Amino acid sequence: MLPKASCAKCAAITAKVEQFVLRQIFGTMRVKNGFKITENRSSIDLLVYQRGRGVQIKQEKPSLYPYVILGMDLPMPGVLVNRPIGEEPVGDVVIVPDEIALAALGSAGTPAVFDRRALDIDMLARMLAKIALAHLYSKGIRLATPYLPGIVTGNTSPEAYSHFIGGYFGEANVRLPTEPGVLHQIWDWAIETDGGLILHLVRIRLFADVPNDLSPDYLVVAGEH
Repeated sequence: MLPKASCAKCAAITAKVEQFVLRQIFGTMRVKNGFKITENRSSIDLLVYQRGRGVQIKQEKPSLYPYVILGMDLPMPGVLVNRPIGEEPVGDVVIVPDEIALAALGSAGTPAVFDRRALDIDMLARMLAKIALAHLYSKGIRLATPYLPGIVTGNTSPEAYSHFIGGYFGEANVRLPTEPGVLHQIWDWAIETDGGLILHLVRIRLFADVPNDLSPDYLVVAGEH
């Protein structure tokens, strides 16, 4: 907990980002994990594909709701590979479904409720930026030149997001083992650039406990020491 972490104005802005991400992007995962949701529902509406047609069914037990992770397969942050702002490649959408659960529901494809249009990369980037900043500040790390506040509040051009936020491809893309009982994983470290700058990096894996270690990793360049 970070008491008085932001002013009322910024808190209102970030609350809208969090609401979108938690409902639209990760809403299904929250249901799957039994998190408290605003709507007090005893059943979940689910669309499955059967014979090429979308058929609406009622899934009476939310615990049986199949997990589907929406994410982005992003390139390395541009600042780490000297890629100019404005020349950022677009990442690919990652949809990781629970194939066994979908097959049990008679689905021939990813449910329409998990439509990739629910994934807003700008909102996801802003959420990742906030997580990274909060993590560093909670550890007492203060940045001389922070890169992320404007992204968190939406005052930075979206074209600049992938300059500081991307995918993790370090150590030949070796993934650290999932820690039992840990829902989300986060690591931080500092590197020194060829120009002598010390940059603080934060690696984030959301919903790390899904089967087969399939949740995507993100890398955030938070700022200069």
